Amino acid sequence: MNKNKYKNKKKELDRLRRSKEYTLLRNAVLERDKYECIWCGDKNNLEIDHIKSFTIFPELRFAIDNCRTLCKSCHSKTFMWDNLDIDNNALAKYWINKKGIGWFPKNNNASKHPRKR
Repeated sequence: MNKNKYKNKKKELDRLRRSKEYTLLRNAVLERDKYECIWCGDKNNLEIDHIKSFTIFPELRFAIDNCRTLCKSCHSKTFMWDNLDIDNNALAKYWINKKGIGWFPKNNNASKHPRKR
């Protein structure tokens, strides 16, 4: 992805993340997950993780069932962590949809940590 396209995409995503709709989603997810990381239980540095990528699946950006609360440390270990360069990549979509990278489709439980199943 060239630098200008990357900057424009980043600006657009930042604008979406500052929107009222995103703030409402974030608060609802944090409340649902009791303000703690669902993988390690940490209550600090919480972030909202989109199970199916925010950039690759725009139709799921504001779907509460596509989100989970993770601490920054756990969030940084997810497959799609801050990965804008594969936006709209057909191969990435294939792997995410068919192979379950980034969430856990086999038991359909996105809240479980892969090491704690």
